[in-house]
Amino acid sequence: ERKTGYFLIPYKKYFEDLNDLQNLDLEKEIADALQEWTDLLDRGARFEIADPKLLHCYHACIADLFVMREPIGDYMGIVSGTRFYRSSSACEPLASDILLDTLGYTEEAVTDYRMHFEGQDPDGCWLFSKGWEHEVWGLDYNKANAVLEHYYMTRDRDFLKTWYPRMFASARFNSKARASTKNALKKSERGLMPRGMGDCGMMNGGDYYGVFYPHNAMSVAADFKALEAARILNQTEDIAILEVLCEDAKQDLLRSVRENLYSFGDGVIMPAVAGVSASSIYGCMYPFFPAKLVSADEPMIKGAVKYIESKKQSEGGLPLGTGWMKDGLWIAMALGMIARSYLRLGLYKEARKYLYPALNHAS
Repeated sequence: ERKTGYFLIPYKKYFEDLNDLQNLDLEKEIADALQEWTDLLDRGARFEIADPKLLHCYHACIADLFVMREPIGDYMGIVSGTRFYRSSSACEPLASDILLDTLGYTEEAVTDYRMHFEGQDPDGCWLFSKGWEHEVWGLDYNKANAVLEHYYMTRDRDFLKTWYPRMFASARFNSKARASTKNALKKSERGLMPRGMGDCGMMNGGDYYGVFYPHNAMSVAADFKALEAARILNQTEDIAILEVLCEDAKQDLLRSVRENLYSFGDGVIMPAVAGVSASSIYGCMYPFFPAKLVSADEPMIKGAVKYIESKKQSEGGLPLGTGWMKDGLWIAMALGMIARSYLRLGLYKEARKYLYPALNHAS
């Protein structure tokens, strides 16, 4: 399908305002703006480290989240980019809102959450069919995780009660979707979410769509989050349903993954898709973190570390093969996925070696 659209860039408005702009007291405007930013950043959690440049990067990153926060229809939210990626999804924007919530910007985060949480189809699918996240199975984890993260930080039981029904409906939808593949022609796809969009720099050969293991791991983890919430709220009937569907989904996924591991050298790794050579190292840690479906001793996780560390590194010291392009770079994932997994594995030296290269690239 093709559609034609237009981006309206307000250059004309700039010229209309030019006379007023020329008469501004710019020194005062700059001083006032700087004070406004200082007050905003000081309102959040304080971050102290004996490295002024790193602290500067930290403040720049937090400020950027507010720069990217804007009205979206009747909602407020963070967008992924200023022009051609100017969308808000359950991916980077929601992760950013969870960060704001963590740093103490509770009011802003709660205001933004509503857009993501209300984006749900009548059948319970939380990957809103009219949104960017459509058919990227696994991004419902971001929504379910945000609900629980906010609850654990604030102990706001009413907040959890408000959004729990959407978590439960999502888990029921996922269960029905997996039931539709129980007799799939390909054994590797049985009991998994149907064909969906890869994202994460992953490919199914030359196809952006397929039955992707990393997304399935996150989808199962989302259902376990619903179970976690049900237990907090003492939803006895729901707990019984969720325990069965979560365990069933977990076993089907791990059976398929373990039967279709990708071998390299003396190790194994979870491929993006069964029968396809590893395309991107983005999601190879997902079953361990954040999905928490397997332990650190799982061969595929030990293999993932070996695989990542065996990859060529860029001139700046970042692992290659994290994006769509062969030997391409997805800078954020060196920290957001790989380093965060390493920290939980106790690989502190390996985790911190990516910090400065990522900041240098970003700046």
